[in-house]
Amino acid sequence: MAIDLSRRGRKVTVLEAGGRKLESASQAFFSAAEWCGMPLPGLHQGRFRMLGGTTNFWGGQLVQFDPVVFRSRQWVSEVSWPMSSEHLEQYYDRARMLLGLPNVLAGSDLWKAINVVPPDPHDEIESFFSAWIGQPNFAQLFASDLASNVDLQVFVNAPVVQLETERGDARVTGVWVRSDDGRTTLVRANHVVLANGTIEITRLLKQRTSGGEQPSWVHNRWLGHGFMDHVDAYAGQVQPIDKRRFHDLFDNVYHGSIKYTPKLKLSERSQRERSLLGIAAHFLFRSSLESHVANLKNAVKTVMVSGFQREVISWATLKSGLALLRILGPMSLRYLRDQRIYNLADGGITLRLTSEHAPRYESALRMTDREDELGLPIVSVDWRVPEETVVTMSHFARLLRDYLREGRLADLALDSALEAAAPSFLKKCDDANHHMGMARMAAAASDGVVDPELKVFGSSNLYVAGAAVFPTSGFANPTFTAIALGLGLSDRLAAQ
Repeated sequence: MAIDLSRRGRKVTVLEAGGRKLESASQAFFSAAEWCGMPLPGLHQGRFRMLGGTTNFWGGQLVQFDPVVFRSRQWVSEVSWPMSSEHLEQYYDRARMLLGLPNVLAGSDLWKAINVVPPDPHDEIESFFSAWIGQPNFAQLFASDLASNVDLQVFVNAPVVQLETERGDARVTGVWVRSDDGRTTLVRANHVVLANGTIEITRLLKQRTSGGEQPSWVHNRWLGHGFMDHVDAYAGQVQPIDKRRFHDLFDNVYHGSIKYTPKLKLSERSQRERSLLGIAAHFLFRSSLESHVANLKNAVKTVMVSGFQREVISWATLKSGLALLRILGPMSLRYLRDQRIYNLADGGITLRLTSEHAPRYESALRMTDREDELGLPIVSVDWRVPEETVVTMSHFARLLRDYLREGRLADLALDSALEAAAPSFLKKCDDANHHMGMARMAAAASDGVVDPELKVFGSSNLYVAGAAVFPTSGFANPTFTAIALGLGLSDRLAAQ
């Protein structure tokens, strides 16, 4: 949003809570956060205070939300999105342009481009591709704008701890920033957009204003409620029958400088007929060389984020590089001949599921009576995952097992608890670091925290950008849709 608005000549100030690099002191603020429901490691591991935020460490995978996510689904939530998927299409397209992916192929076009016959059609299973950004780190992707655009100001180590409003008015006149040494600074603006992550957005909105008042939105019953995260799980082990065909269908693709990952998902028809959630699957190819690949990736990422450090190039890193030389030949051949990734898979193939999480009021963030070093209450997140989630995961997994077998592609040995749709399978599931909800959008304040234009109910100029506004989540990575929504808000702010 900041890039888009400043390129239009609008003056934008970005207040970044962390520094330009990852710093232990800034990151330590997350360690105090707690969970009291289903385990939520992403509360600590999936949040980053630094310029570019989590984009410094994500893979850059983009997936549009399916149209069904925006439609009424009473079995998922009593409230649906107050907009259609068609409304977001133009903003998805603009997001691709901004992120350097103007020519993404999809479905049959990509299968044709790589000269592979697509998977057999099925009433309940559909194939699709996710696309990956070439440069996923936004601080690096937009480095030129950050350095030279005179309409864009960026302040680091500037955590916002409080909002300032005009007394008796719903207008936010500025935000208070507190530095490490306890000093506070007031930053004024005509429009204030909270884009500091689902957890921090909720915590900030729950605070009293600088005048000690409780703004009207603090009393909104949905503020801090309806927390969602995708539910991930290892579903079973795969043994290919037709190895060549299996790899042709499910190995990653490189085409036109863009990386694509083939996946499978549950059809809208099946979701509606059986009252199921959105869910997708992909295959993880395990290799004896995984640790070596991880070592090299970590070394490269550390150098890119924090600069060259002598200790990064350790003996372990050099050893990893030498170990990978033995697959350089087949890897190069697979890429040059087929534009595909070579998956050794000598450690087996695992089916991984990513399920939608139906929002529940009880899934919520609460303030504790303890404070962090900035004087803000430490939060506790009660992540509630409905047991019915396992019904969706089990049905889809059994569909996939039969689909793979009937197509002579592979045998799939499912986890026994998953196959039986036992609620105990939830103990084997984990979060996806995809924090969503708690400031959801709705047509009325009785059903959500922000309106369809992302303006906080009860305010005239306070907005929320990010996955916090999602009423429901689908199964897809939330970042692409969050960006699309943000660009829509960017249009409205630019017009003002």
